Amino acid sequence: MKPTKRLFALTLASCLAVMTTPARGSNDAPHAGDAPSSSSAPRPASSAESSRSSAQDLIPSSGFLTPLSAAAEPNSVRQPLEKAERFREQLEAGRKRRQMRDLDAARNTLIPILEGDAPADVQEAALLELGLIAEEQREFSRAQQIYNQFLKRFGESDIGPEVLLRQGLMYREMGAPTLAMAKFYAVGSTALKLKEGNIARYRRVVLQAQTEIANTYYLQGKYEDAVEFLQRLMKQETVDLHRSKIQYKIVQCRDRLRQDHEMEADAREFLRLYSNAPESPEVRFLLANALKRTGRNRDSLQEISQLLISQEAVGKTNAAAWAYWQQRAGNEIGNQLYQEGDYVNALTVYEGLLPLDRSLDWQGPLLYQVGLIYEKLAQPPKASLAYSNLVLLAQEAAAPVSAGLRSLVDMAKWRLDQVQWESRAQRTNAFFATTVPPAKTTPAKQP
Repeated sequence: MKPTKRLFALTLASCLAVMTTPARGSNDAPHAGDAPSSSSAPRPASSAESSRSSAQDLIPSSGFLTPLSAAAEPNSVRQPLEKAERFREQLEAGRKRRQMRDLDAARNTLIPILEGDAPADVQEAALLELGLIAEEQREFSRAQQIYNQFLKRFGESDIGPEVLLRQGLMYREMGAPTLAMAKFYAVGSTALKLKEGNIARYRRVVLQAQTEIANTYYLQGKYEDAVEFLQRLMKQETVDLHRSKIQYKIVQCRDRLRQDHEMEADAREFLRLYSNAPESPEVRFLLANALKRTGRNRDSLQEISQLLISQEAVGKTNAAAWAYWQQRAGNEIGNQLYQEGDYVNALTVYEGLLPLDRSLDWQGPLLYQVGLIYEKLAQPPKASLAYSNLVLLAQEAAAPVSAGLRSLVDMAKWRLDQVQWESRAQRTNAFFATTVPPAKTTPAKQP
């Protein structure tokens, strides 16, 4: 293990060890790799409000004292409180404008808070809002500067780990994966230093940082490192991980590395555990390709057959994705088999693809391929039927036929004529071969 990875692993292990581990539950928790939504940015707690709440809790209520009114407060106390409240109202106005996507107005509302003598917790929240505004406007350089200022001024804030995470995501989008990695690594060490706050929330942020490290390796093409981090995540017992997403990413890494045997094991595990997941058709497609690469054509065709079978549970929730992978898998495998001369299996795939779509764009090329295969298998009647169906489908098409399809239809007509001519020629030859008597031979004269 590399030194940086070992250090990060030890840091995360220490961080997670001191946090409360949630009970084991469903795997359908939100995906740990999703970035926090800007519209749901947490509002830092008000130190003044928390201190007032604590003081009220310590004073027993006897019912003899009436609540303090504004008129009973001295002016020296009332004026700072009123000023702080105005700053809080200004902060809330800026936040609402950001949520309404009136970003310029939101910025103009929040900047005076930082220029004035607002309470520290209000300035902290205003600075965070300004960073979110710059991020939403995709002014990433400005957002990074604001977040750096936030961490410098409020380094002990319980929002610190989430700010670091957002910085890492931005750096990655800016094309700076090294800086992104540094921010992701810093999330764990920063969360470990915090003494107060929501422990469960810190744990989720640390887990998300781990998933983003793996995802950054994947985006860089460092698939072995990505697999290492993803497998480490799968070993953690927590409901905060979306395990099907992680297993799916592992399968993708195996495919990129051409680790066909490992990929087969991981893909079959995915299909066993998450057969109804939206990614299942793609996983089955990758599995079929891996089996084909290892020369296991029969096993590959079995996976394609499974892919072509209509599955109602997936079809209802993700019909478009399911149809896409059915068509892509069938086309690629069918074409490979045809080029290799495996016409029988190629025919099985093509005929299985025909019911997926009734349009001319889809059925036209398939019918043409079917006709070619039947010609090679010396079955002219079936070849003629395939070409005839293609021509008829073009004639009945409601929309104008594209130039490419017109050429395909013209070729189908020509091949149909050729097949029919050859069939007639063969029947004629067969007829004369059976009806014409054999020629008499004159015996040779004896010398």
